[in-house]
Amino acid sequence: MAKIRLRIEARETDYWSTKRGLFMPILPTACRRRFAPSRAPALLASTCVTALLLGAPAQAKDFNTPQTAVTNAAGANTTSIMITNTTVTGAVTNAGTITPGAASGVAIVGIGVAGSTVGGGVVSSGTITVNPGAGGIGLGIVGAASNITNGIANSNAIAVSGGVTDVGIVLNASTLSGGITNSAAITTTATNNAAGISVSAGANVTSNGITNASGGTITANGANTGVGIIVTNATVAGGVTNAGSIIATKGSTSFGIETVGGNVSGGVVNSGTITLSGNQAVVGIAVFSNTTNESTVTGGVTNSGTITGNSLGKGTLSNAVGIGVGVSIVSGAVTNSGTITETSGNNAAGIVISGGGAVAQNGVVNASGGTITLNAAITGVGIVVSGASVAGGVTNAGTIKATGGLTQFGIETVGGSVTGGIANSGTITLSGATVVAAGISISTDTGPAASRAMCPAASPTRARSR
Repeated sequence: MAKIRLRIEARETDYWSTKRGLFMPILPTACRRRFAPSRAPALLASTCVTALLLGAPAQAKDFNTPQTAVTNAAGANTTSIMITNTTVTGAVTNAGTITPGAASGVAIVGIGVAGSTVGGGVVSSGTITVNPGAGGIGLGIVGAASNITNGIANSNAIAVSGGVTDVGIVLNASTLSGGITNSAAITTTATNNAAGISVSAGANVTSNGITNASGGTITANGANTGVGIIVTNATVAGGVTNAGSIIATKGSTSFGIETVGGNVSGGVVNSGTITLSGNQAVVGIAVFSNTTNESTVTGGVTNSGTITGNSLGKGTLSNAVGIGVGVSIVSGAVTNSGTITETSGNNAAGIVISGGGAVAQNGVVNASGGTITLNAAITGVGIVVSGASVAGGVTNAGTIKATGGLTQFGIETVGGSVTGGIANSGTITLSGATVVAAGISISTDTGPAASRAMCPAASPTRARSR
């Protein structure tokens, strides 16, 4: 039995509270339910897991003395590769097959680097299959409290299933140069929470960022939460990019790319496909805070690919959003030049800036060729700025289309601050709303009168809408 000491932080459980939610506009109480999921589930069961036992049966390659390189060769089979409290001057490589055994209630890992230095990166061109067992945690590749140079790269299948939490690639409280790249299939299936790639607990990716490359597929199916790529209380230089496919369709809540108290330079970009569904909140790209840190993204947030979200429930938590920024700062434009399609039994939005969030420059843009399509039972909004600030204006040069529901808005500001104006040079089409439909709506929360005007259930009128 080999041991790796890990500190894996939970995803914040209360950033959708009344003070730090993605959908927390400064609205009268009666209206706050419209975009107000109350809580987001934690990625892991507890806030801080300081010691996880990584099961390693007798056949494991377990190294705790200095090595020039560590390899599981093509055609070879092993139960795990463990690098613990030592130095590997070259690479840690898997070109064969890694299949750890199961052990209930502990963490099982395919490749683990803990308290160590690796000079040639971690590379898997073979297969890794991890089945931790009931109550366990499954991790495909882990860097924990380590210093890794030349990146972490996966070019073959990683499959992790059967645990309470399952993650394909984890960087935890470590420093990594060369970035994290997936160009193959990562599939995680958990009884609670699942993620493709997780960077957390003060980890620092100093170059090349995180990339799910063209041809790479991340499928994250947690019964509670599924996340393609998540950065939690960590720093990433070189951006976070999905050029492949991210799928999360089995959980109560689903996210494509998510930062929670993270610091990302180089932007967050989706040029591939993100496909999400869940009974509660689904968000294609989410930039959120937690109780200790705001997220900051330098270089903007961009969708030039396809984001499809379907929130299957009908309660107040059931909201579908393409791009969401809440209680966080984005320096650079929030831009859609691709396709966002959101369907919800409650509320749906293309782009949401809310809850004290800020776009510091270059504004919010649905560019020429960009399409936002919404179908919501209650409210559909193309672009909404709510209790937040945007510098550089809000612009639609593409297409916004909403159908069904009680209320529909092409561009909406509610208690927010926009400098640089609001402009539509594209097409906004609203059809089927039974109460209110407005192409551009500008509203403020000024008391009971505004409460009546801004709540469709109370009144069919809308404050200062046009």
